[in-house]
Amino acid sequence: MTSMSPRRAETRAGMPVVLLSALVVMLVPLLSAHLLDEPAILAWGIPLASACVAVILALYHARRWHALGQVAVLVVLTIACAQLVPVWLNVVRGDVLHVGDLVNVVAKPVNFLVLVALFQYTRPSPRQIRTLTSGFVVIVTIVAVYGLLTGLDSFFGLGIGTSSYAVSYSSFLANRNQFGMLLFLGFGALLVTRAVRGHRKGDLVVGAVLVVSVALTMSRGSILAMLIVAGVILAFKRLAVLVVFLVPTALLGVVLVWLQPSVRAYVLHFFVRPDVGLTGRDEIWAIGLGLFADRPLFGYGFFNAVARAEESGMSQGQFHSFWLDQVLDWGIVGTVLVVVIVARIWARAYTSSPRAVGQALVAVGAGAMALGTVESISLLSIGYVDFIWTLCLMTFPVLVSRTDWSGGPQDDDRLAVDEDLVVHGGQRRLPAAPLENVHVS
Repeated sequence: MTSMSPRRAETRAGMPVVLLSALVVMLVPLLSAHLLDEPAILAWGIPLASACVAVILALYHARRWHALGQVAVLVVLTIACAQLVPVWLNVVRGDVLHVGDLVNVVAKPVNFLVLVALFQYTRPSPRQIRTLTSGFVVIVTIVAVYGLLTGLDSFFGLGIGTSSYAVSYSSFLANRNQFGMLLFLGFGALLVTRAVRGHRKGDLVVGAVLVVSVALTMSRGSILAMLIVAGVILAFKRLAVLVVFLVPTALLGVVLVWLQPSVRAYVLHFFVRPDVGLTGRDEIWAIGLGLFADRPLFGYGFFNAVARAEESGMSQGQFHSFWLDQVLDWGIVGTVLVVVIVARIWARAYTSSPRAVGQALVAVGAGAMALGTVESISLLSIGYVDFIWTLCLMTFPVLVSRTDWSGGPQDDDRLAVDEDLVVHGGQRRLPAAPLENVHVS
């Protein structure tokens, strides 16, 4: 293989810059709506930002479109059909046809193309992976610091008699749970960054900002997910320390907290929150399961399902569960399809990466699964939440699986193929794509 020219070598930063820029674009409508105090901005801002991101990524992949293999095209068409079937069923049965479900018929296959399939034809370097994860951490940290600067004063004077909902600590995001999910993903990105380039002193400061921020959100799902990530990492790295020191210390801390009435009351009221239970999730899940029982195979389309649930008394606009969101959107068929794709991507990422990176991925994956049980984690559709979870659960593992780790996780000087084609004897061709090994039955 011939060497890259210095000009081509400079393009190695292209992939992280493009993806991080796309993340910033998706955050702009949220920040604008917050600063201008105009929630209506989200109604047109989020779809516009999603369209801009799709165009940016489509242009970035311009030289890869012709190289899509038959299996990749088949997966894209299968996704489109799986999303089209519930829309068609709604038409046949005379149900309400929601424009959002029509948009998803196009959005999901397009997002799969530009965020997953075409990245299978890249060859990132470890430096690019580090740039992507560290850049993600920087963005999340900025959001967290903004939240601390603008929202920390609302906690002053907060007492036991105050409702845990008196403070909505969410930076400029829509709600505390959305903010908590972003902080969790930032924490996971920090762990992966450390696995790629080693520990640095600043990591402790950034980690402390993220941990404190997620605690202040009082988002129980995000707090639990972060604890699971920390526990898995400790189990991988220092099992003896976990068993001999940390577990007894944690148990002692729990006992001491429980013996101190004022501390116990504070922890229970603001973090465990037994007075609010599942905050209505059990009722939402019951409504969702009732809808699922009526149309289990192909679903309703997400927006149609939400409209039906609202007629039955749901007021949240979402089902607070990844699994319910999926089966009600495109049924068991679509859910199995997306789970198989995600599982395949993560398995490849784990088996093809250095052990430290693989362990960090397992920890983040375990936390994400726990969080997805009680929160809406959407994939491939339009919107900020959909983009960020697709980026983290699908795009990033694909990039990890395509990275050349042969020189070690900290090998920054190896030339890597990013948007450039591999050159063999004057013949230009694309490297083999792992997606060609995915079979859809």
